[in-house]
Amino acid sequence: MRSEELEVRSLPAEELWRDRSQESGMESLMGMSGKEAESNSVINEQMTILDVVSQFRATEKVFKKYDKEAGTCLCCEALFEPLWKVAQEYGLELDRLLNDLRQAAKVW
Repeated sequence: MRSEELEVRSLPAEELWRDRSQESGMESLMGMSGKEAESNSVINEQMTILDVVSQFRATEKVFKKYDKEAGTCLCCEALFEPLWKVAQEYGLELDRLLNDLRQAAKVW
């Protein structure tokens, strides 16, 4: 196919952000500064390890601490899993994990 026959469509950045924010439930945080959005974020059992670590870098140490209990590197093996599933699959106490993560992130 010749390049002039190829039609490429792209969406404006605003539409891409709107679509992604609706998928992730972040629409209420749009327009806030980083500190405002972070202070309104709460670590919960539906978040993935990646969600938690990317928003709260200090929590990486908590996951490292739980690696021994889980018998594996959680950030390596379960990065895209929700915390409830990680706790279930690796025999971790979910409430204790959430409390430790919130303490490390200073978010309640």
